Amino acid sequence: MSALARLALCLAFLAGAPARAERLEKCPVDAGDAEATTQAVRDAPSCAQAYEVMNVCRKGEKSDVALAQIVVERCEEVLNPTLDEPRFRAYANARASCAKRFSQDKSERALSYQAVCEAGVAVVFAQRADVEAIRARRDRARAMPRPPGQEPRFDQEYPQALPPVPPPPADPFGALPDKR
Repeated sequence: MSALARLALCLAFLAGAPARAERLEKCPVDAGDAEATTQAVRDAPSCAQAYEVMNVCRKGEKSDVALAQIVVERCEEVLNPTLDEPRFRAYANARASCAKRFSQDKSERALSYQAVCEAGVAVVFAQRADVEAIRARRDRARAMPRPPGQEPRFDQEYPQALPPVPPPPADPFGALPDKR
């Protein structure tokens, strides 16, 4: 099978995938073909799906660092517009913790694990940014003022279900004799 046919197969697979990330069982392209794998990660519909493709196609070698960097860049496209200073520090600290975790081992496998860890951090922060953007749009839609004449008028649209309570009698105990 030619590289172009494999790439077309990969793109057809990714085009039919739903928007949410799914667990892939195997690499959608030949894992030995670095160019096809890179293109599959780039063409994934979302940041989380790019992570899934990268995760099932990785080899535990130094080449995984380039795939993870593509995922991080895809996630930061979603993440950067929403990052304020505290969130940026939290994101940077989480990525630094990945680097610290694997800093003792200088093998290719450790570099691969560090890159995958950092890509995972980027995915989590991008998903949080997506959720917060959805909530902000929802809250903005709820807070929009109603057009004039469409405000609810509770006194007319919703009459009271119970009749009004009569005022209490002047003498609440009735006509009791005077005990003088």
